[in-house]
Amino acid sequence: MSSLYRLALSIALLVSGCSDPSLHPHADGDAKRGQALLQQYGCSGCHRIPGVRAATGIIGPSLDRLGRRV
Repeated sequence: MSSLYRLALSIALLVSGCSDPSLHPHADGDAKRGQALLQQYGCSGCHRIPGVRAATGIIGPSLDRLGRRV
């Protein structure tokens, strides 16, 4: 078995375990802080962010349901 194949398999197994929501603690958000950070880092220039009117970027992926993905 090649080392590249083993590496790819290991990464796939690790990533598949990350999708289990029970492994991640529930985080209460701070919407005002989130909005300030979006503006500070200019996220809307590249990303589409549902609920943020000016966030209509098309270069980066949508940040829809980001909290559930991380």
